[in-house]
Amino acid sequence: MFIDGHCDTASVMLDMKKVLKKNTLHLDLSRMPKGYTQVFAAFSAPEYYQAPMQRVEAIIAKIKAEAAKKTNKIEICTDNEQRLKAIENGNCAAFISVEGAEAVKRVEDVGHLYELGVRFMSLTWNNENALAGGVDSSAGLTVLGRNVIGEMGKKGMILDVSHLNDRSFWEAMRVTLWPVIASHSCSRSVYKHKRNLTDEQFRAICARGGVVGINFYPKFLNGRNTAYIKNIIRHIDRFIKLGGENNIGLGSDFDGVETLPQDLKGVEDMPVLRNAFLEHGYSQKLTDKICFGNFERILRLL
Repeated sequence: MFIDGHCDTASVMLDMKKVLKKNTLHLDLSRMPKGYTQVFAAFSAPEYYQAPMQRVEAIIAKIKAEAAKKTNKIEICTDNEQRLKAIENGNCAAFISVEGAEAVKRVEDVGHLYELGVRFMSLTWNNENALAGGVDSSAGLTVLGRNVIGEMGKKGMILDVSHLNDRSFWEAMRVTLWPVIASHSCSRSVYKHKRNLTDEQFRAICARGGVVGINFYPKFLNGRNTAYIKNIIRHIDRFIKLGGENNIGLGSDFDGVETLPQDLKGVEDMPVLRNAFLEHGYSQKLTDKICFGNFERILRLL
């Protein structure tokens, strides 16, 4: 069983007119392991900033249209009970997130996204917007950003702190009391990249009972174009050393990155990743926590 906290497959499918059942992307249903759970991101890239809500709505519509096809054994879920029922039915499970909340121009937009099925949202991509500052910005959390976090808490929507700069991260952590996730981030101690988390940030996420999904992108793993599963394990080892056994998950970033580790071609190789954890010396219990258990705890909050 696996829970992957982040992929960009939905927007790529929309733009390239691909389908979910079988495609040439990093992820499709034909290659998903049994009992798989995927969080699909609706990402409004900079070229869509003139009408970001329309873009987000179009991506979400694409996800739902693919799930609605009778031959596609996947169900859209909004809580863990629905997820477990989907898996019991022999299907995979899908959750919807928003990556970079450009579409949110007022607090009421949070409710609209929630009604569309969104259960996770990051405030920014790499840039600064009306809510906060991303890693390419020095801006902090805005008044609207604070109010949006508050509204997310009322709705039961989980805050995703991936892509926030350090200032906005800490300001957001002071605003919310909920567990947060960093859906697709790695350790800055292992490789110093602005998109990775410091030890202090990881400890703060742990203290809230949150989860960090390890990103598979080589540029975040080791700064090169080539990486291997062993590089993913180095980031996990660091977070375990910090006491994060219960706070590490998987956040592949499938179809949001141009390259993956050489020995992890796509979703079909997730069992290879799991076996590598066991061969590295992780216990079955720890391996299960990383592969699905820790993120499942977050899903129970929805």
